Amino acid sequence: MKNLETTTGAQTGTTLYGKVAVQLTGMMVLGALGSYVGAGITSGVLLIVLAIAWVLGTFAVSALCLAAKAAVESKSGAAAGATTGAIVATAIWTFGSGLVMGPALNMYVNALGAMTVMMAFLGTAAVMAVCGAFGMLTKRTFTSMQGYLSLALWGLIIVGLVAIFVHFSPVVHLIWGGLGMLVFAGYFIVDFQLVKEMAGDNNDWPTATLLSMTLYLNFINFLMMALKVLKAISDIFYNKD
Repeated sequence: MKNLETTTGAQTGTTLYGKVAVQLTGMMVLGALGSYVGAGITSGVLLIVLAIAWVLGTFAVSALCLAAKAAVESKSGAAAGATTGAIVATAIWTFGSGLVMGPALNMYVNALGAMTVMMAFLGTAAVMAVCGAFGMLTKRTFTSMQGYLSLALWGLIIVGLVAIFVHFSPVVHLIWGGLGMLVFAGYFIVDFQLVKEMAGDNNDWPTATLLSMTLYLNFINFLMMALKVLKAISDIFYNKD
């Protein structure tokens, strides 16, 4: 009986992970497409409006996913429709993230070259895969890191707000980006471990969608920090400011 329960749990975990993997892959494609379209945005006002709408959309889409999850758990007749709506809303939100990131990515393409940006993207995917595998395979629990990571994240946000009004040197950007990469690498480990922990009792699409959103946010934040580091190294090497 114990062996049967263990096998069932492993199959459930694999299924949830499969759902997350499928959605995360789709989100990266949609995000890349949105970035391609958003690269042509030159209006600062439009970009601010899109950014605000995307941030608000993050909360709205999360609420839709939670509502869909509640419908699934209650075995409501509206569960299928709610789940489909949440997934569609997530796809729109993901495309919107690309629109917002487009101008920044275009700036890095102009400064570093398209190949360097592509390598940063692939490198980020590799780091996510390695950290994710470690988080899911290790027997150690890293969920206690969440509090420290949250504090570090707020620190990064504060530095980002200050950077709007204060010009930082390339060295500061290098340190800022490097610390940011460490923080989001930590989030990769913690959040993939969360996928493993939730797999047994939460094998549904709304849960997979919420987890995919979190991992996607980690991905794009790590990518932007990696590009910040590469730009800072380029500026230091060429003695630019």
